[in-house]
Amino acid sequence: MTIDGLTLRCLAQELDAKLKGSRVQQIYHPQPNMVTLKLYSAQYQEEVTLVIGFDNPPWFHVSKSRMDNPISPSSFCMLLRKHVKNGFVDSVRQDGLERIVNILIRRPDKVYNLKVELLGNRGNAMLLLPKNSPNKLNVLGAAVQRPTRRLPPGTLYTAPDKQDKLNPEKDHKEKFLNLTRDDEPIWRWLLNHLEGIGPRLAKELVLRTGLDLKAPAQQLDDVAINSLWASAQQLFGHLEESISPCIYFKDGEPVDASPFPLQVYQDQEYQPAQSLSEAFDACLQIDIPSTEEQSERQRILKHLKDQVKKAKSALDHVAADLHRAEQFEVIRKEADIIMMNLHDLQAGNEKELIDLETEEPLLIKIDPRLTPIEAAQKRYERYKKLKRGVDKLTERQKSLALELEYFQTAQTQVEQAEAPEDLDVLAEELGIRKAPDPRKKPVEPHGPRRYETEGYTILVGRNSRQNDELTKSAQPEDLWLHARERPGSHVVIKSNGDAAAVPDEVRLRAAQLAAYYSKGREATKVPVICTRAKFLRKPRGAKPGLVLVTQEDQTLLVAPTQEETE
Repeated sequence: MTIDGLTLRCLAQELDAKLKGSRVQQIYHPQPNMVTLKLYSAQYQEEVTLVIGFDNPPWFHVSKSRMDNPISPSSFCMLLRKHVKNGFVDSVRQDGLERIVNILIRRPDKVYNLKVELLGNRGNAMLLLPKNSPNKLNVLGAAVQRPTRRLPPGTLYTAPDKQDKLNPEKDHKEKFLNLTRDDEPIWRWLLNHLEGIGPRLAKELVLRTGLDLKAPAQQLDDVAINSLWASAQQLFGHLEESISPCIYFKDGEPVDASPFPLQVYQDQEYQPAQSLSEAFDACLQIDIPSTEEQSERQRILKHLKDQVKKAKSALDHVAADLHRAEQFEVIRKEADIIMMNLHDLQAGNEKELIDLETEEPLLIKIDPRLTPIEAAQKRYERYKKLKRGVDKLTERQKSLALELEYFQTAQTQVEQAEAPEDLDVLAEELGIRKAPDPRKKPVEPHGPRRYETEGYTILVGRNSRQNDELTKSAQPEDLWLHARERPGSHVVIKSNGDAAAVPDEVRLRAAQLAAYYSKGREATKVPVICTRAKFLRKPRGAKPGLVLVTQEDQTLLVAPTQEETE
């Protein structure tokens, strides 16, 4: 489901009218990336639940879903209760066309700003209080502290960097006419240059103008450019008049919501909704995890945390043993020096002799019970034993490193699992699955995530076994991608037998998915390995999902995203 700047504007307008004057009765933080506010509207004499989700996809709507709430509130939840509980909603406002919304809540002495950044995997919610002037907002607390953008209490709020895009409501047409037109598809060119739209609305503008979605922007003439600008202005300028919320379905399941009917979905079934919130709720209620699911996720993560700790501890012990064992070369060197100096040594001697390799003096001690030859032979025997030990320890170190990688990858897969059945498969793979409830009908596990781009199929594994299957079933010329030095999913591009023919755009899309479904999801940029499947090798006895890359074709540096973007 997609939320873009224009859709958020419609939502904000709808919720501003519906929630203004509502009293905040209770606040919950049921999941790390979701906050809910129980509101009572005296005007409508009803209680509603405002759901604010800042995961990917972001959520922002009034919901009828019943959600389990944790017994112990989070620190952010406690902060919200302290400052805004029993306050009244003053307004719901959007920042321009950004995917940022401000919920102003009035208390007798202050007006707080619950600011929500609906930026997919970079989303957040934070409580702000004006400091000295309305334009300076002091951070009281944030739901998530991301490594790439920390907002500690007491600091001034700074908005995410704005993209340099045109606003059809404010900018002149000449700026649009003078934009450089390159060889990327028209819809992607619009996405890169127009504010407030996402991939689906960029494609919608192209279709409304009667142009080909796949045609490159460099083929646009002035007539087409003028038509695109006129369509954009019409879309932006008449939103309030043309709001007609609808829900789109695929295979009978709601998959997207829109403020108005879209030509880009003209082949899909849809039905009108009374409000955007109702449309969003229909799409999202099946995706909001229950407390039972969250509990199972935490149970599996605890098991994996223990396994990671054990593997790391074992690696530390092996490294220490290896360091001690690697002294065998010194012992061999002592034996060689003794043999070269037999005429100068006798039992019980302690003498400095010169190491001919380094020309440094080396103190040699001969056991009083041994002749020099016996002392040398004993050292040679010790050398051979230690050398064999080093070989075994080295193999053990490699085995433990692969085991650690497997458990760390499983951690990422559990954190990113999208459905209870995905967690069941992961738990079964780890040998810790609970006995199934006989009252519940078994649910078939999902296959790999599937994406279609420019006529190519991209497959993304959901667990280690699927990663294994994807790699085994890949044809030699299929492209394989994986985040470099980060646990994550295997991604395969079906190349139709010709890896060289796969467009850069398809490789980039697959790399973005590989970065998103990895431990690097929160990073700004992630390096992703891309190679042909024929250059992969599975180590003997390795756990599922572990492969060695014998040759890399290229490395792509990308921003992690699941969405279809530039």
